[in-house]
Amino acid sequence: MICKMNLCLKYAGGGEYNKLLTYEGDSPEEIASSIQRDENELLHYMTTEDDKGSKAFVFQGFMFKKAGIETAHFTEPDF
Repeated sequence: MICKMNLCLKYAGGGEYNKLLTYEGDSPEEIASSIQRDENELLHYMTTEDDKGSKAFVFQGFMFKKAGIETAHFTEPDF
């Protein structure tokens, strides 16, 4: 099974990144767990600014810097 999610990041200073992430798994529950893990990791950073010794996130092969993130949004694509 495959599920696609949009990730939109807005950075201080006006930078914005939009990326379509592809999650794969054997069941909807497995995919939901992977998405939830990524959301929780991002939420932890956004609420605590604890970078856990790493300057970047990697979600589904997409790497982005943690520093300067103002907002982050996971959504389902509209296609």
